[in-house]
Amino acid sequence: MIYIRKIQQDSKDKGVSRNKELHKTAHELLQYAVEQEYKEKVNKLTMRRFQHGKPYFAEKRENDEEVLSEIKFNLSHSGEMAVCILTKNEVGIDIEKMRKYNPKVANKILSDEEWEILQKSEQKDKDFIKFWTLKEAYGKYTGKGLGMDFKQIKFCWQEDGRIGCSDEKVLLYQYEIEQEYILSVCVERKEHWQEEKIMFVNKREEQYGL
Repeated sequence: MIYIRKIQQDSKDKGVSRNKELHKTAHELLQYAVEQEYKEKVNKLTMRRFQHGKPYFAEKRENDEEVLSEIKFNLSHSGEMAVCILTKNEVGIDIEKMRKYNPKVANKILSDEEWEILQKSEQKDKDFIKFWTLKEAYGKYTGKGLGMDFKQIKFCWQEDGRIGCSDEKVLLYQYEIEQEYILSVCVERKEHWQEEKIMFVNKREEQYGL
């Protein structure tokens, strides 16, 4: 399931930066998601980080030994949106608020084929964000994040509407949220995988578990 919450203008704490508030909100969403889907495991989970910073859950067994949990998750935030995805497959998620694209940045991260697609586009700002979020989601899926060479992973939109990728071990999904944000998900390709549903969660639901 993908969980989303938008920070309301009147909810912003003036003593806390927007970035910190969004970071906090994303973690609140994660806690809410785990309580909703894995209530019996909440007290057994501890957040850890892999070498390049990707967070994961370690699960405590009866003998207090920690093992890698089957519960996979990823977080992202941008603008006024915080998102969390919870699944049993390795996953990466990224959300970005649409903005005017920078050709210099685009040239650094896009492959030659992707650059050509962008130059032919009639909505360059939007299509660049679509590429950017796919690459971010893939980087977070692999655990390399911004440390990977984004030009080495290539994406395209196929005639049937699906997103193609040079890494055939992943599936990709993309959504437009409130006509202002692009949300991309990169998930490990496994049998019986079903596209995740999106749930908008307000603050009251987080507090009271509604």
